[in-house]
Amino acid sequence: MNLEKLRDTEYIKCVGLLTELIDLDADIF
Repeated sequence: MNLEKLRDTEYIKCVGLLTELIDLDADIF
């Protein structure tokens, strides 16, 4: 198990979720 790769994957997932939230906010306002 490569810890560095796991962290990168988690980071990408986090950024994706944040981007989705920002897109939703943009639609609402």
